[in-house]
Amino acid sequence: MARGRKPGKRANKTVKLSLPKKLYFVLYGIAGNNEQKMNKLIRSIIEEKLENSTISELSQMLESSKKEKEEIEDKLLEAKKRAQMLESSKREKEETEAEVE
Repeated sequence: MARGRKPGKRANKTVKLSLPKKLYFVLYGIAGNNEQKMNKLIRSIIEEKLENSTISELSQMLESSKKEKEEIEDKLLEAKKRAQMLESSKREKEETEAEVE
């Protein structure tokens, strides 16, 4: 007879991650090509990191990721501005060459 699970809230919450393919296959290989073992490996890595970190260190990790994103966005904006400047200078050169002819 199947009894099912007991009523009430679960003690653990479920979290889904997106991993780069390389990292996924490295962890999958370490776990012996078994997804359940890989999940346990990931869980133990996260738990160990949380046990050895303080709240301030964890908050710094969040802030640093925000800063990295902002820096990347700034670099993209600068690159776009440079590209626009190059295009405008090329157009000016072409216009002046056309006027000279």
